Amino acid sequence: MDSSSRRVCTAQAYAAAPVEIRVGNLHADMPPRCIPGGNASAGADPNQSDAIASPGDRATPYNAVQRRATLCDVATERRVHRSFRLRPDTSARLERRAAETGETYTTLAERFIDEGLRRIDHPAVDFVDGPAGRRASLVGTGLGVWEVIEVLRAHEGDAGATAGFLEIPLGLVEAAEAYRASHPAEIERWIERNRAVAARALGDAGTAGQAG
Repeated sequence: MDSSSRRVCTAQAYAAAPVEIRVGNLHADMPPRCIPGGNASAGADPNQSDAIASPGDRATPYNAVQRRATLCDVATERRVHRSFRLRPDTSARLERRAAETGETYTTLAERFIDEGLRRIDHPAVDFVDGPAGRRASLVGTGLGVWEVIEVLRAHEGDAGATAGFLEIPLGLVEAAEAYRASHPAEIERWIERNRAVAARALGDAGTAGQAG
């Protein structure tokens, strides 16, 4: 194999990796052929891949690659798909958890990966379920990140005044702002949702008062 050839799809054998999880539907979104450089061969068998074949070799059937631990990136407008393997006990725990939450196996795996990476980037932030959905919150406070940002804006960006008002350490206010800076659209959605709920509640209260 030419070491300078860049491969979009690669495969590497692992002895103790008996369970495989695919994030997304590889078969539905794979190009006709996965070849060095990432170009698709017109008219090729969609169930074949050059993942473990040298340039010029006959493509290896995709199903044969399943016996190996694969790392196969397929860029689409919707997802970048990667196929990888889990230990059997990890896979079983994930499957049980998915059954409990009502999520699919793949959706739950993707959420855990995403939240795990966010926790690494923002150690003071955790994720909790609530009546309005799952949200980012500050560890040990019960406060959603969006709530802290709302108070921070009410204090015109004064982090010290916000910390005093909420009776939390200044570092947590700064952590909330750092998370908002990394995920602004998420926090703005929570803020807008809360304002919409508050507006409806005020409207319902006014209607009830007129009726009385």
